[in-house]
Amino acid sequence: MILSGDIIIGCNFAQDAGIYEFTMGSDGSKVKARYTFIYIFEDGQWKISQHHSSYMPEAYLAAKPTCTAITETEVRDLFTLWNNALATLDSATVAARYSK
Repeated sequence: MILSGDIIIGCNFAQDAGIYEFTMGSDGSKVKARYTFIYIFEDGQWKISQHHSSYMPEAYLAAKPTCTAITETEVRDLFTLWNNALATLDSATVAARYSK
């Protein structure tokens, strides 16, 4: 369900960006996230050209967690862990790479 959003309409494209809430299929919990959809008119139909969703970290950041050091190399290696999880074709393995 879209909670708030802004739509921009152009020639053969539209952008919808805002905040939405969805239900996780695994446990029924509700998640609030930012979203962006870019649609383009292609072959006589409106199609998704780009989609991005991301969890809203405000509550986590407000808790002022103890900082844990990480290097740039370790950050880059996190992508590899995520990519390797995708390669397993196991949704639980992929989901385990994401925060609560």
